[in-house]
Amino acid sequence: MLFGAIGIGRTFCYSGYHNVPMYDDKVPIDKEIKYSEGRISPSTIHHFYEKLLKQGEYMNTKTSKEMARERTEFMRSFVDEFLKEWEGKF
Repeated sequence: MLFGAIGIGRTFCYSGYHNVPMYDDKVPIDKEIKYSEGRISPSTIHHFYEKLLKQGEYMNTKTSKEMARERTEFMRSFVDEFLKEWEGKF
């Protein structure tokens, strides 16, 4: 599983290398949309909603589902904190 803390780090590294902004608040976050449709997401945070926060849905075993739940919860907490800080709400 490449999500959780390592997934967050890898995602930001990849985005930085490809000049993808951390976040673009002009593009609404829609949890159901496929932003990239084969292209790079409009921002790193959009990628979390498009793919990373959904990875747990593809796990098959009881152990992997539990690990995915914990890691998804961690990532969701990270994204929530990121968005609060982005908006200046510390």
